[in-house]
Amino acid sequence: MRFIALWLLLCSTGNGLLAQTGCTDSLALNYQPEAKINDGSCMYAHQKISLLRKGKLPSDVKETSGLIFYRGELWTINDSGDGPLMYQTDTATGAIIRKVFIKNASNIDWEAVTSDEKYVYIGDFGNNITGNRDDLTIYRVDFSLLKPSGDDTLNADIIRFEYSDWERSSSSKKIKVNSTRYDCEAFVAYADSLHLFTKDWKTYHTRHYVLPAKPGYHKAEFVEEFNVNALVTDAAISPEGVLAFTAYSKNFRKALIWLFSDYRDNLFFSGNKRRLEAGKTIRITGRKKAIGQIEAICFTHSMEGFTTSEGIDQKAAGINIKTVPLWHEFNFKGLISVPVYGEMKISFQEDSVCVTWYPIKAEDVQHVWIQKSFNGKVFTDIASIRNVHQSATRSFLKEENAAYRLKIIRKSGGVVFIYPKY
Repeated sequence: MRFIALWLLLCSTGNGLLAQTGCTDSLALNYQPEAKINDGSCMYAHQKISLLRKGKLPSDVKETSGLIFYRGELWTINDSGDGPLMYQTDTATGAIIRKVFIKNASNIDWEAVTSDEKYVYIGDFGNNITGNRDDLTIYRVDFSLLKPSGDDTLNADIIRFEYSDWERSSSSKKIKVNSTRYDCEAFVAYADSLHLFTKDWKTYHTRHYVLPAKPGYHKAEFVEEFNVNALVTDAAISPEGVLAFTAYSKNFRKALIWLFSDYRDNLFFSGNKRRLEAGKTIRITGRKKAIGQIEAICFTHSMEGFTTSEGIDQKAAGINIKTVPLWHEFNFKGLISVPVYGEMKISFQEDSVCVTWYPIKAEDVQHVWIQKSFNGKVFTDIASIRNVHQSATRSFLKEENAAYRLKIIRKSGGVVFIYPKY
């Protein structure tokens, strides 16, 4: 008995067998340097950020509701009222470059778009009218079939789903618009699955559901819930695995960003959570420009990317409110800590290039792939590192215009990318 008591005492101390839990983000107000395991308790100072206005979007995408940066190209979609179209826009001017027609799709209420290394996924799951849609659909499009330039037509694989805890309302009373828990405007492709985040008009929380990223009929399984105290309008994952939401406040006046990092497995709400105020959705008085009704977000590089806001044309409190669709640029670096799983370095010899992996947080890593690209857009696996706990170098024949990165497969199945230090 004395031995057991002593063993328990040792395990409960910082010098014992069990690592101490607490806030591990040095940017947080309650940072605990002695903590080794993040318990999700980090708290942050109130933070306002400024998004850099890039300009107005063309009227063709005035209902912009989703955004992706896929293989170096910026794509957006409109919600209900448009056809089954995707629009590539210029990253410098916002001008429309080309359109892709999804031949076997319809746009009932497209609300979000996401992607993995092969496919683009379009979420036709807007459900704010009654919460009773029984035709919730995600279109999976193989963009590797897309022509290099010019308008194109593609077919989609069909994913149908329903929420695992959803029951159709049997009430004979007229259902009030914007009163459901089963509206959705945000999802990401991550760890071979699709992760949906609801726009909950009743509680102003968001509920996280997961379903397979493959054709068929699926139940979207409930995973976790978080009080964003807002209405979530889109989601995106950074190359480092940081989840970001766009949202607006309950009174529709504030545009918000939520950031989630250093989470356990694929439980995005188990780690660090930070709320950022990005400005006013509309502004009746004052000189500062409003950001608009923020509806979409994507990452282009490490913690950098774009947001878009749809145009508004409505009357509220006797005032006519009219705004144009806008797009903004953001940089979230230094606002939340990001786990560092390892480093990548590249060195050049006369006829060869050496790629080296240096592990840092390898206990969370399952596998490492070295990838190569000749255009900086499409990367392919060329070599693997199986012993992720040790430094490893792979040598390749030097090729003109070749670029390299590491694809990190986490034990949870999630994928993050590491770019080189020279």
